[in-house]
Amino acid sequence: MLQRAAKVLPQGSLGNLNYDLIINRGKGSHVWDESGNEYIDYLLGSGPMVVGHANSSVMEAVLNQLNSGTTFFATNE
Repeated sequence: MLQRAAKVLPQGSLGNLNYDLIINRGKGSHVWDESGNEYIDYLLGSGPMVVGHANSSVMEAVLNQLNSGTTFFATNE
């Protein structure tokens, strides 16, 4: 996957730091790579730094909203 990313993303990364690590999933303050290794997520992102990865309250709200649509140009609820 890193070789593919190097072909399609600037510097092979989504950010300004390039890591030789592919994150597969996250829960709370932990993430797992595609080999199943578990790490504490010290990098964090805009959402996880506040509520953690896959926070159950956030997941429930997102799933409820998906039934109403995802992107609207006009003012919406």
